[in-house]
Amino acid sequence: MLKLGLVGQHITKSLTQTFFQELSEIYNIELSYDLFDTFNQNISIEEKLKELSDKGYKGLNITYPYKEEIFQFINSKSEEVKLVQSINTVMIDNSISAYNTDYLGFRHILKTNKIQNNINVLIIGSGGVGRSVANACGQELNANIYLYDINLLKSEKLHHGLKENKIKSEVLNENNYISLLNKIDLICNCSSLGHDQNPGNPLGEIKDCKENAIFFDAVYTPSNTEFLSQAKKYGFKTIGGLELFIYQGIESFLIFTKRKELREKLMSSSKQFVSKYQNLYK
Repeated sequence: MLKLGLVGQHITKSLTQTFFQELSEIYNIELSYDLFDTFNQNISIEEKLKELSDKGYKGLNITYPYKEEIFQFINSKSEEVKLVQSINTVMIDNSISAYNTDYLGFRHILKTNKIQNNINVLIIGSGGVGRSVANACGQELNANIYLYDINLLKSEKLHHGLKENKIKSEVLNENNYISLLNKIDLICNCSSLGHDQNPGNPLGEIKDCKENAIFFDAVYTPSNTEFLSQAKKYGFKTIGGLELFIYQGIESFLIFTKRKELREKLMSSSKQFVSKYQNLYK
């Protein structure tokens, strides 16, 4: 049996276990999927990986707060990991191989939602997901990236990484990021604000945003965040975090199971999974 799991903090509401178990039943693949919440545990992510490897785990999804920390000590990195410098998926064999399915998943979002090239994108939150979204927009759309994080140093660090990847970006502060909304085409909340355990809206009132602006929220618990609810109120197009969750989950599943022939089937059924799980996290 293929032993898989998720490592992070505050993950009790994660949908990953349910999703992987459902996929395993549909495609008759023997696997187990466990959650490892390290909150209040005095253990590093490197130590946790060693512990789980010794217990026979072969594939792990990595989430907050480890996506950037884990980058430092894994040598075998996929091309998107080298680009983003953040990791959310590892395969454990004789060595550890790292991937970033957030990046791969957001590329699908850009494609399926037909997001145009050469647009202005605001990324709120410069952590692991923000890194993936910013790089995907820069690489796939040749977008101008605007970065905002309450931790200015994180935005500046991401800005320098984007510069190395030849992606245009600018760091905003709390005094100017709201004033620029009337020129932004795609607004992405990649922070945890709006989560069940961290309610709120990173923009507050959004009626002054650019006409035809698109709103994406990486948060999916709840599926209809305050951020998205406000955008819908004024008639803006919205993209929920469940889309990213499903797309990146499919990419992880394909990596773990090595069943690349299932890609087309899984991608064609992605919208059905999104609709199904929306009812679980209203």
